[in-house]
Amino acid sequence: MAQNHSLFKRFGIDIITVSTDDNENTNAMRSDVGATFSMISDTTYTISQEWEVYNLLGDGVATPSAFIIGTNDEILWSHRGTSTSDRPPTDYLLAKALDVLKKISN
Repeated sequence: MAQNHSLFKRFGIDIITVSTDDNENTNAMRSDVGATFSMISDTTYTISQEWEVYNLLGDGVATPSAFIIGTNDEILWSHRGTSTSDRPPTDYLLAKALDVLKKISN
């Protein structure tokens, strides 16, 4: 995601990640991947529970997930992983976001 953030921004799409890691580990990940987008630490699982992704795999953390959110905070599309490696590829996410934007602009 980090290497493609500017491409998403070109289309007016922002990226925000949420991790159940603590601030130190979240910041280390930000540094490791060179992320220029927002990364939120959700150690209390508040966001993960609200978005219904906490402990879906029985491992006590949020399952890998992706959401496309509209300007009114409505979930327009979602993916909730069925395993710890079930993450949609970045190019798929961009294509899906552009498709959703096209549909809502018509």
